[in-house]
Amino acid sequence: MAMAGEPLFDVHRFVVHSLETEQVTLTPEGEAEIADADVILAEDPAKGSKYVLRGRDELARVKASGRAKQLIVLRVQVNDDTDDLERMAAAVEVVHGKHDLEENDLEEGGEA
Repeated sequence: MAMAGEPLFDVHRFVVHSLETEQVTLTPEGEAEIADADVILAEDPAKGSKYVLRGRDELARVKASGRAKQLIVLRVQVNDDTDDLERMAAAVEVVHGKHDLEENDLEEGGEA
């Protein structure tokens, strides 16, 4: 769904996991970027999986209408073999009050 020209950012740009305290915190820059994004996609390039963390309804409306719409899209690289995806989903939930990651997305390896 993301455009080819949009950068793929590392998950650590947004959330930091302290091994010492086991706390996961948002970076100030990451919090601002998450707040500004209309659509947030998480991708594991090694496995080819893609997940919608925010904007699932907006993407469905655009697809149904067949009309292009200017959206701020944030693409985040995650590793499916770690908790990267869950940390990003939690970060989106902290900033926006919810995330759009669905349980079957995790079972199917993403369907963005």
